[in-house]
Amino acid sequence: MDCITCGGPVNPQRWELGYHYCMQRNCLIANGISGRENYRLLLVPKQGFTIVHKDSPDLKHGKSSGRS
Repeated sequence: MDCITCGGPVNPQRWELGYHYCMQRNCLIANGISGRENYRLLLVPKQGFTIVHKDSPDLKHGKSSGRS
């Protein structure tokens, strides 16, 4: 079970799930998976945190969610 991009070893559990590439940054990018730097934590009131893409319309830059 070798990575289709770099030839390195792939975890057997990942292979069974259909992921035929390893977790190295170059392999993730080559297979269209964006890195962690493209995601942000968003605090949702009464629910906690959720992870959203940095281009998500749910992120309001420079606006307060508090009451006026």
